[in-house]
Amino acid sequence: MDYVDQGQAHTAYLLASSTEISRKEGPGLLEGIPAQYDPIPVLTNLDVPQLWILGGQDRDAPPAETIRRLAALRKAGRLISTVVFPDADHGMYEFETFPDGERVSTRQPERYLPLMINFVKGKRQRRAEQ
Repeated sequence: MDYVDQGQAHTAYLLASSTEISRKEGPGLLEGIPAQYDPIPVLTNLDVPQLWILGGQDRDAPPAETIRRLAALRKAGRLISTVVFPDADHGMYEFETFPDGERVSTRQPERYLPLMINFVKGKRQRRAEQ
């Protein structure tokens, strides 16, 4: 499991926990994970087309702030396309929710794989979709 996967798993756990538990267990869970990493300098200097695919229902990494930052980079001239699948969670899976709140993945959005294939083939998004 890499730093990103660990961070997402720990973040989901801490968000679901009480403030008391988060304060008590959080520091130990996050030890060794670079929590202060800022990707914007790297993204600002990339000069390649990028496709960012986000899940609108992502609880591990809610998309609003990512969309805002990517829009600013796009406005500054970066070649960034964003697509949000409104009914998808992290990992780009749509889901059903049980009465207890548990999510069960059901399928990937229909356009997900064709979108990636077209991007790799050089068929870029004309505009950002949301």
